[in-house]
Amino acid sequence: MNTGDAIGLIFIIIIIIIVVGIVLWRHFFDRGSPAGGPCNSNQDCDAGLYCGGGNICVTGEHGKSEGAICNQNSDCIVGLACFGTPVKRCVRLLQ
Repeated sequence: MNTGDAIGLIFIIIIIIIVVGIVLWRHFFDRGSPAGGPCNSNQDCDAGLYCGGGNICVTGEHGKSEGAICNQNSDCIVGLACFGTPVKRCVRLLQ
């Protein structure tokens, strides 16, 4: 093995170590936003949280869908708001 081959092999090993490190970091340490943190989808939130209608991570597994009774915007899934009287429901607001 000549010097060029050794350098190439070392370079490939370093790249593999970097890629494996990034994958492991994202899997174990790079979690989503905590409760009250910003989000655009459920994947942006920590486990056990969902992205509420106010684009914040809230407790629960799923937000309420369109037409469901709610108390506040964060009860609804992203894209819906809690609106109405006398009973508030998750609705899609016109843009």
